[in-house]
Amino acid sequence: MNLQKNHRAALISGMILILSMLMLLWAAPAGAENFNLPQDIRDRLTKDGIAAGEVVSWIPRIGSSSEFSFLTVRTAKGKNYLYGFKEEKGSWKLYVKSEHALPYGKMAVHLQDNSPWSGAPSFTTYYEAGNGEIMEMCCEWMYKGSAWKLQGVYHYGYYRPSAGIMFFDTSREGRLHLWNTGWAERETDVWLEGTLETDLRHFDLTVFPLTLQAARDRMTVAPSIPTGTLSAEKIKFTGGKKYNVYTGPGENYLRGANGKAVVSTNDWIQVFGRENGWILIQYAISRDHMRFGWIPEKALPKGASVGGVNFTTAAASLSRACVLTDDPLFSQTALLSLPEGSRVTWLATMGDWAYVESTSGDLVRGFVPMSALTTGTAFNLANWPLTDGRAVLEGQMTVTGYTVSARIRPMSGSGLPESITAFRLYDSFTGQLVLTVSMRDSAGYRMGTGALTAGTTSLRIVPVDGSGNEWTDWAVEVEW
Repeated sequence: MNLQKNHRAALISGMILILSMLMLLWAAPAGAENFNLPQDIRDRLTKDGIAAGEVVSWIPRIGSSSEFSFLTVRTAKGKNYLYGFKEEKGSWKLYVKSEHALPYGKMAVHLQDNSPWSGAPSFTTYYEAGNGEIMEMCCEWMYKGSAWKLQGVYHYGYYRPSAGIMFFDTSREGRLHLWNTGWAERETDVWLEGTLETDLRHFDLTVFPLTLQAARDRMTVAPSIPTGTLSAEKIKFTGGKKYNVYTGPGENYLRGANGKAVVSTNDWIQVFGRENGWILIQYAISRDHMRFGWIPEKALPKGASVGGVNFTTAAASLSRACVLTDDPLFSQTALLSLPEGSRVTWLATMGDWAYVESTSGDLVRGFVPMSALTTGTAFNLANWPLTDGRAVLEGQMTVTGYTVSARIRPMSGSGLPESITAFRLYDSFTGQLVLTVSMRDSAGYRMGTGALTAGTTSLRIVPVDGSGNEWTDWAVEVEW
């Protein structure tokens, strides 16, 4: 309890200190003509079409010995840009140019060097509300390791002036601390787990969650993968990139989200392996919706080592109709529906799910329930009519190796009488009786299982009435 109180007190003191510094030290920006910018920096601004008078503020060096210099620009068209330069061998090289890392508003954005107070290279970007006293929003940045990382976002009066100050602490990797004085959502001290992009080069404040609900919806954690033949590793990709996502390793495969599936490298990505220049990944769309898919292998960061995906292919079919999904662990949203008897290639397992490829219609990969899969070839008997085209049977016949199993009944309205009590299955070429199915289930299907001889590739299904008479004119032939 004392630790929590001390932590809260430290946060309050920190916010007050930063706000006080900015309000005391802020001054109306001098014109760019008063900024003694190095020639390298001036040349870059000129290349980008930035006029001298559009430079709002400039910090020659962050801290006394820093190799970084930052400035903000407000263009005549009303856009704010943050420029960062890094000194290398006596020359200033562009480190970052961003309009998305800045507090957004209709006013110019200013810079404040916080290094004297933070003890490390750090600065704040902010704009004030226009009355010269109250700062509306600011972002604090600190140089950590080899990158500038967001430390926190301070937002005054997000809902109304009396709402107080919102503080979004991002200083701990993988965690977000939301603290406020008078939050409308009535939760004033919340820690959330998840992934947020905090690298200045790729940060976008327009998608940063500025409410508790937005943070809960936005922040996700890479899930544990159920036992099976698929295993994942979490790889940190180069930020600021987006890649089209396909259901299989190639652009000829179906693309999810109605052809718009895209992954951003600013969030977590799990990688399961590579195949033919593509990698299988899982990523988050929202807290309740993930997606498996494929992106080009070239998206991997330099030095990343990823092995081939662990697939063991087997021919299979569906014992019942089901949906194919690219999100088996969360939403189970349907990519498409597969009818009973659909033939698929079984590639891998993951818990209660099978990862399969289907070529019936669209070329697509996804997950189906293991309970709906059989390694045999399943035949939907409604798709096997008489020679005149009439469908007279319904149910399924499955051939697995040298075993055949069947669940059959007359199709409603087919003309077969109710006196049909069994079905005999003959080898179409030898005429040998393979199986008689007569056991009845509660739905009126006749069921049975029998053995096939080597080389059997076709069966003839003959209805039989209660007197043992075969209705040969109603026989159906199934070939494979």
